[in-house]
Amino acid sequence: MAVLRSRRIVVSSPILPMRFEQWLEFHRKQKPSLMRDIRTYMSLRFDFSGSALPEATMSGGKSVMAGPVARLSNDVASYEALAELTPAEVRERDLFPYKPLAHPLQTVAHMVFPESWIKVHPEHRRIDVDMDFPDAYLCSNFRHHCFSQPTRSSAMLRIDVKSRSTTTTRSLTGY
Repeated sequence: MAVLRSRRIVVSSPILPMRFEQWLEFHRKQKPSLMRDIRTYMSLRFDFSGSALPEATMSGGKSVMAGPVARLSNDVASYEALAELTPAEVRERDLFPYKPLAHPLQTVAHMVFPESWIKVHPEHRRIDVDMDFPDAYLCSNFRHHCFSQPTRSSAMLRIDVKSRSTTTTRSLTGY
């Protein structure tokens, strides 16, 4: 970490509780079980079955995953039943399905990258934790911005969650 002090940069590194080689080995051993626990937790909150909407693609040609993917609480039967509740009821009963996710390894945080990014930038693979969302569920703009020059798209996809139908509409911004 670099710290700016009176117009000069002082470079320091984190204080590790062990030698660096031991720290590396610890994370290499911890990562498989940590990622297994994370996948289990994510499968309890989300349905990552990989089923895509037929003939629906994002601007980069990537398939649009069928959704919603968040799993509902056992206290509500369906998304239709959830839609019938008032916002106050959803808040009081703690039923909102898209709650914030903590970083997979909260103690150190920092960025995690999807596998599609790691293929292009292998130096960004972490020794301690991987991305917890499958690439198929990331927007095509992520890959688009990572791997190519921006291009204009005149249409955007709107998904009606209630009926799960798709429509194409003109984008106001043209992107």
